[in-house]
Amino acid sequence: MKIAIGSKNPAKVAAVRGVLQLYEGLRNAELCPCAVESGVSSQPRSIKETAEGAIKRARTAFESVEGCYLSIGLESGLMEFPDTETGHLQHTVCAIFNGSIYGYGTSSGFEIPVSVMEFINSGYALNDAVHMAGFTEDTEIRKGDGFIALLTGGKLTRAEYTKQAIINALSRFDEPDFFAEKGI
Repeated sequence: MKIAIGSKNPAKVAAVRGVLQLYEGLRNAELCPCAVESGVSSQPRSIKETAEGAIKRARTAFESVEGCYLSIGLESGLMEFPDTETGHLQHTVCAIFNGSIYGYGTSSGFEIPVSVMEFINSGYALNDAVHMAGFTEDTEIRKGDGFIALLTGGKLTRAEYTKQAIINALSRFDEPDFFAEKGI
């Protein structure tokens, strides 16, 4: 059984691998990470744009892997949120595609410091903005534990945070009687 991932980012692949271990029928699946384009900006600025990126990654990955059983698209971006200094939270959207239907889920969200948001507002993606604001010397924080690990003192990593979105999206297939469709 082949499961395509619409990214080769090590943190995203680790999250998918970790989640699949929770599902007896998916534990031995062959993971097929694919370098695919999201079709959205490098720093999505709304939940709509973030979802569009996840959907495009899932569909393109599905079409890229012959005999694909499921494909997983993950996209991180901002969503509007009231009463925060920046008006936004960062979150991840997951779209899972089985060739005919999608399952969707999101992760928890977290606030972005004003100093980082200023760089985002100047056109930089979160990864670069975090570095430019002086939070880290790591220029590829997105591929490791992520900015969330810095903000939480290591209590939550990018892979763990991303797992939430994947599990939520898999619920569409995990409990098929709720949706009257074939499960996993």
